[in-house]
Amino acid sequence: GLVRIHEFIEQCEGRQAAPAGELRVSLTPAAITHAALQSGDPLCARALDMFISCYGAVAGDHALAVMARGGVYVAGGIAPKILPRLLAGGFLAAFNARGAPSDAVRKIPVSIVTNERLAVLGAALLALRP
Repeated sequence: GLVRIHEFIEQCEGRQAAPAGELRVSLTPAAITHAALQSGDPLCARALDMFISCYGAVAGDHALAVMARGGVYVAGGIAPKILPRLLAGGFLAAFNARGAPSDAVRKIPVSIVTNERLAVLGAALLALRP
């Protein structure tokens, strides 16, 4: 998704993107993230911010759909890698932007899980249950 967003922004700015089907080796989610967070590349930063906004909007939609009163836990490999940008506020702004139900969604706590062993710990816990 992040690569597609980057390509979309390139095209909107009239930059020449790679021809369809041609892989640009340097254009990977990791490279875009690194350029946004470490190098301050403005195009990569915009792409990452748009990705984070989409990520927050989808999480907010899901939280509202299931009325996740106990909270939303964002886990997986992506969140810890972009944590500084997630904490900048774009994720929560998109998460809470629900129109009329915004007040209900704002009450739902959101946590970012940074433990890379979460899946293994969960599997171990299930294995220990009788």
